[in-house]
Amino acid sequence: MEEKNKEENIHEEVSIPVEEAARWVMRNVFPFSLVALVPFFIVFGFSVFSGVSLLSVMLFLLLVLFGLVFHELLHALVFVVFSRDGIRKVSFGIEPKTRSPWCHFKGEMSVLLYRVGALTPFFVMGLFPLIYAWFIQSPGWLFYGYIFSVGGGGDWVSFFLTRNLKWNDKIKDHPSKLGFYIVKSTEN
Repeated sequence: MEEKNKEENIHEEVSIPVEEAARWVMRNVFPFSLVALVPFFIVFGFSVFSGVSLLSVMLFLLLVLFGLVFHELLHALVFVVFSRDGIRKVSFGIEPKTRSPWCHFKGEMSVLLYRVGALTPFFVMGLFPLIYAWFIQSPGWLFYGYIFSVGGGGDWVSFFLTRNLKWNDKIKDHPSKLGFYIVKSTEN
């Protein structure tokens, strides 16, 4: 491993165990729930559930299952569109301990690309549906956005790990941990 790191100019690993990231996310679920859910029901009440049927619940669950895959595809889409390496460097899997799906980009990238790739699913599948739910008073969109906001918690941890880096620093996604390697500049 050390020889490979020298070859690729790897400088430093910045990562945390997936279990630790899960604990961080769980500590933030309650405060996020207070902000994301409670005001909706204070304003609109629980009468918004009056139109909910068994069929709509089944469709919602199907949409959430599809969303688990789509979340990872959004990560990949950002990496494919904004990197030179394209789809050849993208892989997918499921982390066995937490059963969390993941998307891994094997190529070198800027911190900016890493950040955008990490947070795109949060905005597309989490925040935007939460906002949309307010406009149409939909508990379905509210819970969809809530689920994918909380489900993207590990992506926020990844984003947070880059806090001490500049947007144009180069990194490589860690293949088995939540985090990355900092890549040394070849100019140094």
